Amino acid sequence: MPKDNNPSISILSNFKSANKRVLISPLGLLVLAACGGGGGSGGGVSTPAPRDGFGIKGPLLDAFAFLDYDGDGAWDEATEPFDRTEAGGKFEFAGSNDPNFATANVVILTDEQTVD
Repeated sequence: MPKDNNPSISILSNFKSANKRVLISPLGLLVLAACGGGGGSGGGVSTPAPRDGFGIKGPLLDAFAFLDYDGDGAWDEATEPFDRTEAGGKFEFAGSNDPNFATANVVILTDEQTVD
């Protein structure tokens, strides 16, 4: 097989498995590189990204927003994070390592403090 001027492609195009050629395009290599590194032991604990959103019905100011970890629709003060919406309806929950943080439903309730 003739030598290729691009050594990374030459190495991959010469790879054989069970007498079949495996070719990977440069674009395929970029996709693989974008996947990131493996699970090496990092130097510290990463902080999960916060979750945020908007409570809109006008928008709502001072509406009560919480993450419903147990799915019962009622806020559990001991375990479920909450926030009050800002003037534009925005709320944010600080990052958490709770396994339900990324998937729990957000519940937004209005009460006597809420301004529509």
